[in-house]
Amino acid sequence: MSTFDLKIAAGAKGCLVDTSIWVEVLRSRDRRIDHPVISVITEFTETDFIYTSRLIVAELIAGARHPREAEGLEQDFEGYRFPGEDLGLFREAAYTRQAYGRAFRRRPAPGLIDCYLACLADHWGLIVFTADKPLRSVSEFLGIKGLFFSIEGRTLSYIE
Repeated sequence: MSTFDLKIAAGAKGCLVDTSIWVEVLRSRDRRIDHPVISVITEFTETDFIYTSRLIVAELIAGARHPREAEGLEQDFEGYRFPGEDLGLFREAAYTRQAYGRAFRRRPAPGLIDCYLACLADHWGLIVFTADKPLRSVSEFLGIKGLFFSIEGRTLSYIE
């Protein structure tokens, strides 16, 4: 299944690209290495399919090594689409985290940020692209389709 097939199968209007993927993109850009996520990001960018969140951009800025890098990140993300975010999604994320914890008592519950991003994607009809295992778990729990990149194995798989 290509990423285009995934978009069609999911009926999604876009893809919420998680912080973990942007970190991989930024690392590979600095090293000029062939990286499995680059072709997906390129395809999604060319088809204007990428969405991001103010929270994702804030996480990237928080990880910047110096103010100039942080300002550059802000400028880099100006061209992407941002879905509407409101306080109701944070409440929904809290309830999602509780429901996940009740359903999977032996597993650690995903963090509130992961639950929030999954709820945001679900609310706006987006697929997710992540390398973050907790975000993958909560996405599967909510029935959100997407792509998962395994950093250890350097492989892409589908979240179904």
